[in-house]
Amino acid sequence: LAVAIPPAPVQQVTATVTADGDDRSVRLEWPPNSEPDLLGYVVTRVSGGRSKSLGQVAVNDQTRFVDDAPPAGATSRYEVTAIRRGPDDQVEQVPAQPTTVTVDVPRGADDGGTTGGDTGDGSGSGSAAGLTTVVTGRASSGRPNPNLLSSVQARGGSGRPASPPTTFDSGF
Repeated sequence: LAVAIPPAPVQQVTATVTADGDDRSVRLEWPPNSEPDLLGYVVTRVSGGRSKSLGQVAVNDQTRFVDDAPPAGATSRYEVTAIRRGPDDQVEQVPAQPTTVTVDVPRGADDGGTTGGDTGDGSGSGSAAGLTTVVTGRASSGRPNPNLLSSVQARGGSGRPASPPTTFDSGF
C-alpha cells in the first residue's frame, strides 16, 4: 500500500514588483523545502479570473522566479506549489497546497502611469516611475487568511509623492 503524502507548503513567498516607465516585472523568492524526494516547484499566476502556469523551478535551482510580463494595471495572485515524488507509477507527483502572494502591478507611463492598488484606507496612489513594492505571503491551508500578508513597502520614484504611500489590503 503506497500513500501519496504531499510535501509541506512553501513557508513564505516574497514578491517584488518593479515598475520603471513601461517596464514591469514581478520577482518571486522563497526558502527551499527540505523534503529529500522534492522534485521542485510550479509557479502560477492568476489574474482577471485566468490562471496561467508560468514555469517550473527544479529542486537544485535557486528558489526564485521572475515574471517579465505581468498584466499592467491589474491585481495578480502568484501561487508557488512544492511538488514531491509520488509513491509509485500510478501517482508520480504529489503537490502541496500552494503558497500565494497577491500584488498590484502598476500601469505603464503611456496608460495612466499610476499604481492601482486598494490602499485599505482610502488614500490615493503615486507615480509608477521607478516604483518598487514588496509583498510577502505566508503559507496557509484552507481559506486564505488576509492577516498573513505583510504590508507593501514602496521606495524609489523621484521628487515628493503626490499622495501618501500605497499600502496593500489583500481583500480576501
